[in-house]
Amino acid sequence: MEDIFCRILHAESQFVVDKLEAMFQKAQVDMEYIEKQLRLDFLTNAPGNAPPSQNPLEKVGGRRFMYCTR
Repeated sequence: MEDIFCRILHAESQFVVDKLEAMFQKAQVDMEYIEKQLRLDFLTNAPGNAPPSQNPLEKVGGRRFMYCTR
């Protein structure tokens, strides 16, 4: 009787471990996808790719010039 109980307990604990492992693998895949999307978003929306009127570095440079000429 005790041997059957140990087998059942082992099977249930193995199921839980397998489920947790699958959850962590999915989380890792999700994080890799998010990382790729953020990299792509950064590359496509980088200041160098923006039109001159939307480039934040040019706005800062213009303000600095404005303050220096006062």
